Amino acid sequence: IALCYLLASLLARYLTPRRLLLAAVALVAAHWAILLVFSPAGEAFGRYHNAGTLLDLWLIGPDHLYRHDHGFDPEGLLGTLPATANVIAGYLTGLAVQRWGKHRATVTRLAGIGAALTLFALLLAPLLPVSKKLWTGSFVSLTVGLDLVLLGVTIGLVELRGARLGRGFLQMLGRNPLALYLFSELLVVTLELIQVRPGMG
Repeated sequence: IALCYLLASLLARYLTPRRLLLAAVALVAAHWAILLVFSPAGEAFGRYHNAGTLLDLWLIGPDHLYRHDHGFDPEGLLGTLPATANVIAGYLTGLAVQRWGKHRATVTRLAGIGAALTLFALLLAPLLPVSKKLWTGSFVSLTVGLDLVLLGVTIGLVELRGARLGRGFLQMLGRNPLALYLFSELLVVTLELIQVRPGMG
């Protein structure tokens, strides 16, 4: 997350929004190309021998990687490229909402762009599988698309229609995303410590 924010913040500091969008596309395309070109035949989208895993093993070593999946790290260095595109998408979305204002047209634009990105991800999936583990470009397109649709719906309900139900909860999520992420990780670790019966988690 820190690497993604560092790279995205540097790009946002020195690039215009249009060039920043092109940079996000370039990051996703570069990730896809590296997986295809530098992975052994048939392993581009596998876990253990794709270019990202090989890079992590060479640069970091198996002793410092995620140990719960036989050395495969779902948050490896190569995945920083497309994950940064998600950060850029969030930044550009914030700029767009500020410039467009909280209007019905904004809701329509967000939902339309989100639906287009979601459809694009599904059409791309046969060539570039939707994979959170590898953080593929289709996963980026799908998550950004769904987020834009949900954001459009939220703006429509809260800002335009004045809905109050759940507003405090949504504000809490928006103000504490990293804290929630850490809580989710701690919750998983805690649940794994609870034994249902001997030998079973």
